Amino acid sequence: MRRRLITAALVVTAAPVASAAAADYSTLSFREPASAGLPVQPPLDEFRAVSGARVLIPAAWTTLASTRSGRPRYLITRNRECRFRVTWTVRTVVADPGSAESQLDAAIAAPARAHIYEQGVRNGKPWRVVRMSGAPTTSVRGAWVGVLTRRTDIVPTGKIVWTHITVDARARAGDECHAGMVGNAARDIADGLALASNSLRFAEP
Repeated sequence: MRRRLITAALVVTAAPVASAAAADYSTLSFREPASAGLPVQPPLDEFRAVSGARVLIPAAWTTLASTRSGRPRYLITRNRECRFRVTWTVRTVVADPGSAESQLDAAIAAPARAHIYEQGVRNGKPWRVVRMSGAPTTSVRGAWVGVLTRRTDIVPTGKIVWTHITVDARARAGDECHAGMVGNAARDIADGLALASNSLRFAEP
């Protein structure tokens, strides 16, 4: 049983959304590397606890090769003058007790003057999409946060364990991305985060 669970956790998958209204999207499931996971107390101490993520991906995005660390990547093509490379990341964060909003601020790590395109909360789990000001190229960032687990064999005493899902979309140097093009990319990302979810996985280090 454990071996089957580990195998499932290693796979990055994309499957069609089972809804006519969502026919233009697929679901992406991925997880953080075992090396970044948290230790687990016996009897599961042979494993690491990691965050799994599930988001929506527009069908119009082109799939690129994942990064060496397994982060999924995509290409958004608006026209020849504006393309965004999109990278998804999920990680587990141990923090002192605090609000989900404070975790979202930490996850998105945006300047105070960053323009907010969209934000919301679903089932107590907030998300936000912003334009990163001061970046060398046109950049959009999104983030979603939620509590991963309260299991006492994983969570240190007095702490909370969170999942941070982040997505970065960066245009190429020299691209001419007009406000409408950037806004469309931001809305795509917002759609993906609005229905995001996380899950606890166990992986072999």
